[in-house]
Amino acid sequence: LREKPDLIIYKFCKKNKLKTFIFKNINSRESYKILKKQKCEIFLSISYDQIFKKNIILIPKKGIINCHASKLPEYRGRNVLNWAIINGEKSIGITTHFINEKIDDGKIIYQKIYKLKKNITYIQLLKFLYPRCSKLLYQSTIDILSNKKINFIDQSLLSTKSFYCRKRTIKDQYIKWNDTSEKINNFIRALCAPNLYALTNLDNKKIKIVSARIIKIRLN
Repeated sequence: LREKPDLIIYKFCKKNKLKTFIFKNINSRESYKILKKQKCEIFLSISYDQIFKKNIILIPKKGIINCHASKLPEYRGRNVLNWAIINGEKSIGITTHFINEKIDDGKIIYQKIYKLKKNITYIQLLKFLYPRCSKLLYQSTIDILSNKKINFIDQSLLSTKSFYCRKRTIKDQYIKWNDTSEKINNFIRALCAPNLYALTNLDNKKIKIVSARIIKIRLN
């Protein structure tokens, strides 16, 4: 688990008496010793916030698998769902891939593409993808452990287009009112989630914008 663990996973492990480790630095010598001692065949990485170095990647015999909520290699990095909606993408993907020393760059195991509904919000998209990501990761794990023949795909063969999504900050939540109506609407939908939301200032007060719609009225 990462330094700030997912409490649902943490409680599940405790309830089922599964070994639980929290690593401040996954690449430290101490972390390496602990992980090596477990003699695992495979590692799964879920929303992990650290980059694995080569010595950690080589511990499990069958590698480390990550599930990424985008159609790699187009959207790598953090907050990819927000960026996909902001950029007005017509489709979204989920990808399971092996981890290497780069960010979201390893060979693809499986990939599924879904059409993005026109006015879907970030939280709606998240709920749609959660179970599908879980199923794809589970299938990938079972197939690899059972030595099923899989045609792993080098990402460079799929597309030369690549977009790295950096971590978003509070400054990225403010609406740019000089953008087009479509871009502003996309932006609001992309940030529509508890503890997030698009922001603007009005009379020196911070205002949260929960939803928006485009109206086709010409104003003088």
